[in-house]
Formats: sequence, C-alpha cells, structure tokens
Amino acid sequence: MLGRIVRNYQAAFSGLPREIWYLSIVMLINRTGSMVLPFLSLYVKNELGLGESAAGPIVACFGVGSCIGSFCGGYFSDRFGPFRVQIFSLLGNAVGFAALSQMRSFNGFAITLFLTSAVADLFRPANGASMTFLSPPEVHRKAFVLNRLAINLGFTVGPLVGGILAFYSYQWLFWVNSAACVMAACVFYLLLGSRLTAHPANAVVNFEAQTRYRSPLSDGRFLFFITLNFMTFAVFFQLLSTYPLFLNDEFRLKEFEIGLLLGFNTLLVVLFEMVLIESIKSWSVLRTIAWGSLLMCWGFSVLPFGHGFWFAAGAVFIWSIGEMLAMPQMLTYVTSLSTKQNRSRYLGMYMFSVSLALVVGPLVGTRLYKQDHIRFWHWGTLIGIIVLAGFYSLSYCRQRLSNTPSMTSIDLSGE
Repeated sequence: MLGRIVRNYQAAFSGLPREIWYLSIVMLINRTGSMVLPFLSLYVKNELGLGESAAGPIVACFGVGSCIGSFCGGYFSDRFGPFRVQIFSLLGNAVGFAALSQMRSFNGFAITLFLTSAVADLFRPANGASMTFLSPPEVHRKAFVLNRLAINLGFTVGPLVGGILAFYSYQWLFWVNSAACVMAACVFYLLLGSRLTAHPANAVVNFEAQTRYRSPLSDGRFLFFITLNFMTFAVFFQLLSTYPLFLNDEFRLKEFEIGLLLGFNTLLVVLFEMVLIESIKSWSVLRTIAWGSLLMCWGFSVLPFGHGFWFAAGAVFIWSIGEMLAMPQMLTYVTSLSTKQNRSRYLGMYMFSVSLALVVGPLVGTRLYKQDHIRFWHWGTLIGIIVLAGFYSLSYCRQRLSNTPSMTSIDLSGE
C-alpha cells in the first residue's frame, strides 16, 4: 500500500521541466512571507482602530489594485516579457509592504495598499504565462498544480507564523512580507536571470503581431466563464474579510487559532491536490470546476450551523476540497481557449475577474455581515447552485459546438 502511494506521488510530479520547478521555488519563498493579507481585516479593526465597517473598504482597495495589476500584467507581459515583469513586481511589492507598515490613517493606508496591490498583481499573469512558455502543453495542468502547491505550502507557513507574530506586534507582518519579496526576487534572478536577456523571441510575444489574434473580450464562452468565476470567488474571498471576523465574533477564536485553520487548508492542498488532479485527469474539466465551485461556496454557507474550532475545521475541509477540484482546472480551461500569442491577455482577464471578486465580495460582504452575522452566509448556498448550473450549461454548450477552434493540445474531451 505504501509503495503504491509513493508511486502515485512520483507519477503525479513527473515530466515537469526544471524551469517550472524554479518558478515554483520562487513562488514558495514569496508566499511563505505572505502574512499581511490573512490578517488584514483584523489589523484594520484591532490595530488601526477603524472598526469592522472599515475592513470591507480596505480590502476592496486591495482588490481594486489587484484588478488593475492583473489586467496590466497581461498587457505588460506581452509587451516586455513575463520574466522582467515578475522581477519588477517582486521588488516593487517589497517597497510597498515596508511603506504600509508606517501608515496609520485610513486614507494613507488605503492608498498605499492600492498601489502595493497593483504592483504585486502584475506578477500573476506574468507567472502564468511563464509556466506555459517553459512547459509543453501536455503538462500545463501539472505545472499549474505544482505552482499552486508552492503557493499553498508557503501559505501553510505564512498565516501560522503570522498569527504568532501578530500576537506580539502586527508590524512584524509587514517587514517579513517585504523581506520575502526581496528574497524571492534574488532567487528568481539567480535561477532564471538568463531569461531576462536571452531568447527574446521566446520571452516576449511580438506585440504588433499579437493584435491580430482574438481578444478575450470577443470570446463569449470565456466571458461567461469569468462571470461564473467572479461569482464563485466573491463568496470565497469572504475568507479575507467576514470569515475571520465571524470566527472571532461568533466562534470566539483567537488570531492563532484562525491561523491554524488557514494552515489546515493549505496543508490539505499541499498533501493531496497534485495526486487528486492526476487521478481525475480524465474527468470533464468544466464539470469538475462546477462541483468544486459548489463546494467552495457551501463550505462557507455551513458556518451558521455549528460552533467552535473543530466545526470550523470541518467547514475548511469542505471548501478546501472544492478549491482543489476547481482552481487548477480553471487555469487549464483558460489556457485551452488561448494561443501563445494572446495567452497573457486571457490569463490577465481571468485574474482580473478574480481580483474584481476581491473588490466586490468583501465590500458587499461586510455590509451584509454588519446587518446579520448569521443569515449573511446563506447567500453562499444560492450562489453555489447558480455557478453549478452555469458551468454545467457551459459544458453542455461545448459539447454542442462542432466547430469550436482548437486552441491548444490540452485534452478537454468529455466537456
């Protein structure tokens, strides 16, 4: 039995180019230092003394910056190359978090957070494009899962250590986050620095030629997909606003216990996501996204039906399974709709929808949460049903379309 488990893990991680592992190492370092965002709403409420009603607008400022960064990241990656964009983003992010530690007013903190977020999220579409440039299409799915594994492994450590540091001083969160960005930039340069100057034809898509390829804004399937994606993440990003508030207000959990719950989520992803995705690779991608999105929503909507740390851990397990099913497949589907010439823009628009959810979700969520801490979570049930039906309808339409152009060699049969 143990030998079979080991062989399954070996098979799941095999066939990936060395450069993909390098990118994942950089991501691991960067995300290990990600300590500010999980405790942002608590920092605004407890440290800045602005109250829980300010948490939504603050997180929304982060989301607006993330929207702009994600959208521009795709454009800049096509224009200047994804490797240069990633270096710039990491170093700019380090400066931003150091500056945030000195902001005490609502306006100063909100503006600095907006700018930091915009620079930080230039990184995401550039990183996704690099994954596809450095790996053959048949392993794109594995590359995205390995990248997510690095993100979540880092995020296992980050919130856990962050919860401890926040107990002593929230200032440590900003400085450690800043230092991690500098370290990630240095490692990126050491491992992949040659990509900044060498092989420009592979690193930068010809910008004039790129305009001849279909814009993601003219792709109806893609627009419908990112609409459903937005709805799913609007619920999921309560994780950064109302979720820690609810655990603190209703379940009476401390920062350290909330950090443990977030660490439990990322530990599940680190241990099981790659093997899970490898074992279901023959499943319909869109239908897998549909059920995963449902669980992502319902994992939050069950919160009013229990109490205490262990019930919260059970809810984490539900939305973690959904996250593992849906998120890697979302990137795979977006990649399948694009070509190498317009992939950065597709990824940028996809990540724009995620960032837009980061704006709207916490902003609307905190307003509704303030009105009723309990009934608020029932919205997750309704949205879960809507996105399940939406992704299934998209899958059905894909089956009906006989002239759908093949954008990549990733096998999405069974959709």
